[in-house]
Amino acid sequence: MFRAGRQAEEFARLKAIVEAKISSAQSGHARHRSAADEVEKFAALRDRGIITEEEFQQKKLGMLG
Repeated sequence: MFRAGRQAEEFARLKAIVEAKISSAQSGHARHRSAADEVEKFAALRDRGIITEEEFQQKKLGMLG
């Protein structure tokens, strides 16, 4: 019985570590996707002539730099 209890504790500990890593990776991915989405939006504004190439480059550097 001691062995099964010890295994359950170890499993719970490892499960918590894996869940924390997954959560961390997902939040990092969401931030990256968000910056890419913003660059895409500014590129569309540039392509439509609403902002200049220089303004686009400044925004892009600000988001990705």
